Amino acid sequence: MLRPGHYRVVAEKSGYRPLEHPIHVTDDSSQAFSMTLERLPGLLSISTGPVTGAVVHLDGGAIGSTPLADAEVKEGRHALRIDSERHLPYASDIDVEGGGVQQRLEIELLPAWADVSIRSRPPGALLRVDGQEVGRTPLVAELLAGVRELELHLDGHKTWRGSLAVAASRPQTLDEVALDPADGRLRLRSQPTQASVAVDGRFRGRTPVELSLAPGRDHVVLVTKLGHTPVERTVALESGEERELELRLAARRGELRVLARPDGSELFVDGVSRGDANQRLELLAVPHVVEVRKRGYAPDRTKVTPRPGFPQVLKVELLTVEQAKLAGFPQRGVTSQGQELQLVEPGTFQMGAPRREQGRRANEVLRTVKLERPFYIGVKEVTNREFRKFAAHHTSGLFERFSLDADEHPVVRVSWEEAARYCNWLSERESLPPVYVSQGGRLLAPQPLATGYRLPTEAEWAWVARYQGGGEPRKYPWGAGLPPAPDSGNFADAEAIDILGNVLTTYDDGYAVSAPVGSFEPNALGVYDVGGNVAEWTHDFYGIHPGSSQAPETDPAGPPDGKYHVIRGSSWRDSSIAELRLSYRDYGDGRRGDLGFRIARYTE
Repeated sequence: MLRPGHYRVVAEKSGYRPLEHPIHVTDDSSQAFSMTLERLPGLLSISTGPVTGAVVHLDGGAIGSTPLADAEVKEGRHALRIDSERHLPYASDIDVEGGGVQQRLEIELLPAWADVSIRSRPPGALLRVDGQEVGRTPLVAELLAGVRELELHLDGHKTWRGSLAVAASRPQTLDEVALDPADGRLRLRSQPTQASVAVDGRFRGRTPVELSLAPGRDHVVLVTKLGHTPVERTVALESGEERELELRLAARRGELRVLARPDGSELFVDGVSRGDANQRLELLAVPHVVEVRKRGYAPDRTKVTPRPGFPQVLKVELLTVEQAKLAGFPQRGVTSQGQELQLVEPGTFQMGAPRREQGRRANEVLRTVKLERPFYIGVKEVTNREFRKFAAHHTSGLFERFSLDADEHPVVRVSWEEAARYCNWLSERESLPPVYVSQGGRLLAPQPLATGYRLPTEAEWAWVARYQGGGEPRKYPWGAGLPPAPDSGNFADAEAIDILGNVLTTYDDGYAVSAPVGSFEPNALGVYDVGGNVAEWTHDFYGIHPGSSQAPETDPAGPPDGKYHVIRGSSWRDSSIAELRLSYRDYGDGRRGDLGFRIARYTE
């Protein structure tokens, strides 16, 4: 029974912490207060015998080091771990009674090392274990368990190194280590430097170099450098001896005579100018880069190795930039369909025919043309077999009773646009930019012409047909006059007398209509059927040139637009003087049984 007011409650029990708690009593007839006494921790003491300083961990946390006295530990089960630097870790679970009860643990830590006996001959060598000095041989070393790296050092001797697997508490005795006498040291220099050095046949570096040589015996030292006479020396050093040696290598030279055209060219050797290119040189017998240069010409660069006693002559003829560029392209190319292409070198020439030439027509105005871009042209006309890979159902048909549709005969009855679309198809197969694009429902070719496949321009066709082989331009495919020589090509001949009105009665080529492409001899460039077999579509729209300007036209490609396209070359239907001439110009916008095409493209 308590009057209302504030009171302090004190409770005490053995094994528990004293409790002191304030309460407030009110006017209520009945009140209850509840309090709990906290049990005291246990007092834990741990000893590890002669080993002191071992770290004690309880439930993963460090609580002190041995000897540990009366550490307060909460009652219950705990994970105990003891670690000492040179002993195996100890681990166990312990139960702590608590309530202030003292508990003592005596724990023996097992060593984490083993005794290893080490001797050397001679004795007195300094032992290092994992880089730390331990003592001098002979000795017994306490080595921690694991793989240890051992070194023995003794003045005047080579350092001995070895690895040793140590197991805890398992003593070992190593075999006596015989220390070899220390190497001698040879510091080798040469003139010139960077010479290769071999000792007893084994490469040891480049001068200047410091060499370790086993003492007490002869070593063969060979010093070599390209372009110099090798030098060999026999060297013997005592243990620990240091010596310096400098060797001079004699240069070996060879004679090189340079003959260069055109005159006035400049000579460079390894990038350094030597003056006029035409001269005689004495050069070190090593590879040199010899270069001849002249403004307006492509430089010529050659790697030459002079040979002593064997004079050499280097002949150089510089190419113009254009010639060098052309020389970088292969003379023959091949399309994805296997069609051969011939590289054509550009040039300047006269298109058309003079007014007084027999058979000349009014549209053959003389004009000067300059081709600057190298190009490839099809060696043969496109065949039925090749065209049908593009248009599977195409047929070239018949003429009278004779077929024009054999696989290796030139494809005919193709329009200009069909020929152009074939060129674009071939470009696409080879990932080349197409030349012809659709504009307003027609195929046109934007300028400058792209590098994909196309029809040859009229100027290119004339250059290939008339001006290859040197001398005067060809009037006819076979030469300057009529009648054609035997096997000159496929024209309207005696074979076709029953199906054609006008023929060359004294000429027989063996075919009434078209012939397999390449059946007759090619021209000087290696191109077949530039006259005869079938006439050919060219790239150009048809137009009549005024012929008034004397300035050359550069890479002409015809008018920008028109209804008709130019047709060049005679066919198996032609026999007249006008049509057989290589300057003959025809035009059209439809299909014919004697009209096909060949392909061309720029190199770049």
